[in-house]
Amino acid sequence: MGTLRKPKRTNGPDLEQARRELSSLPARLLTQLPVETRIIVQATGTKSEFVWTTALDAPVALARGPRGLPCWLAASEVDAVVLGVETERMFASDLTAVALRKLHDRSFRVTDEHALGGTQLPESRPAMTLGEVLDALDLVIVGIELGPLAPSVSEPERQPARAA
Repeated sequence: MGTLRKPKRTNGPDLEQARRELSSLPARLLTQLPVETRIIVQATGTKSEFVWTTALDAPVALARGPRGLPCWLAASEVDAVVLGVETERMFASDLTAVALRKLHDRSFRVTDEHALGGTQLPESRPAMTLGEVLDALDLVIVGIELGPLAPSVSEPERQPARAA
C-alpha cells in the first residue's frame, strides 16, 4: 500500500516570497501551473476564506463544507472569476454570492456565463496579474499549498434501509 504525503504548505518568510511571486503572475496563467497548487485567500476584514485550486475539480465534500470551512473553487471556476474581474463584471460582493450559493447547492459551479453576468465576451480585455485580481476582490493570500491533495474522508453515503 502506498503512503500518502501531506501537501507542502508555505508559511513564514517563504509565504511572503511566494505571495510576491504569485501576485506578479499573469492571472490567466494561474491554472496552468505545472504543480497542483492551492491558494488560500481571505476576504479583507473577515474570516471568510476561499481555496483556489489548480486541480480540475475541487473535492465535492470541500466545495460545500460545513460552516467555517473555506469555499473551494476548482481551476475552471478560478478561470471564470479571473475573466469576470478582467471584464469588470465580477466584484467582491459577487464572490460572496458565489460562496453562499455553493454552500446551499453542491452542484453549483462558477462558469464564464456567471462571471460575465449575461454580457458577451469582449474581443479584448486587459491582462491582469493575480495580485490585481485579488485586490479587485478584496482578497489576501493567507496560505499556499503545493502538491496533490491527499484523499480525504468524504461524507458517508447513505445506505438504503434493509428490509427486516
